[in-house]
Amino acid sequence: MNNTIHTLEWQGKKGMIRLEAKYQADLQEKINNLDGDICPTGKLEIVERASLTAYFNDKRLDDSWNPVSWKVMESSVPGVYQIRGISKIGIRAEMLEKVQQFLDDAIADGTPVSVRAFRLDHQLKQVKCDLTSHKNTLQKIDMQKGLPTRQEARRRMKAYNDLQNEGGEGYVPHIYCTEERDYAVDQIAVCQENIKDLTAQKQHLLFDHATEYCIYQIKKNEAYHGIRFFSSADQEKMGVTLHLGDYDMVYRGNMTEISGTDKLDAIFAKCNQDIPAGYMGHSLSVSDVIVLKNGIAVTAFSVEPLGFQEKPNLEAELFQNAQRAFCQHRRNQGITR
Repeated sequence: MNNTIHTLEWQGKKGMIRLEAKYQADLQEKINNLDGDICPTGKLEIVERASLTAYFNDKRLDDSWNPVSWKVMESSVPGVYQIRGISKIGIRAEMLEKVQQFLDDAIADGTPVSVRAFRLDHQLKQVKCDLTSHKNTLQKIDMQKGLPTRQEARRRMKAYNDLQNEGGEGYVPHIYCTEERDYAVDQIAVCQENIKDLTAQKQHLLFDHATEYCIYQIKKNEAYHGIRFFSSADQEKMGVTLHLGDYDMVYRGNMTEISGTDKLDAIFAKCNQDIPAGYMGHSLSVSDVIVLKNGIAVTAFSVEPLGFQEKPNLEAELFQNAQRAFCQHRRNQGITR
């Protein structure tokens, strides 16, 4: 666990109240226990170790080890609040925001960048799954002849059940209604907005905390003639989808080499104007890929005629490779939990 102990102390109505919080989140390989056989999965999961202790006049009152419950909520006493996981101390309204900020800061301090990026990836995966589900529903609705109201759809399904199943239990085809179409359209918009927001959060996280960067360039084989140096839009028009195996990594550098707030522009300038030692490719050009990394956390962008474009497919492949390497390293070190 993170050895840093966060402390918050204030004068309560009848004495001194002190909170001590420790929190550490780490990534580890997920293990399946099959009747005593330990089977590594090659996939990662987050493990949290947390401790929150409340003291009153230096006397230990209560503990909580579940950070999910580290939220300030109203108590049964008007004007008094309490931490959901610590029920034995009361918090006055004037301390409400300060206590919640203290708890949030303790968790943030013990959450490394790799874990934060892993959580964002998990959220992105779930939202994309939801988006696919809503799009599939909308596709089925568009294929249906006529779109009744919910009330009319229920009436038709009941009539079908009465006729085909004699009012009992049996198969009844679902009839979509206008309300379901409107809901699917709304949810598609919500999912698309959430994907943009989560993607931006992850990119900004790596812009601020990346420790290294890599440059990938399309292989020089004859098979890639007519693809190299073409923009993503041109590749899409040609029906070309490139994977990680279609690239060579020509350079890996430390982010300490890069100055300035716009990391991608700074890397582009360095690889064209101040080419670092060990750089094995051509000067950075359209179709090349810049990857920012912090542990297993990665984000990837292709160089385009105007700016840069995210490459989620390459990002996913890079993450899978990093995940496998992380798990293998832990096994080699004899670390399973």
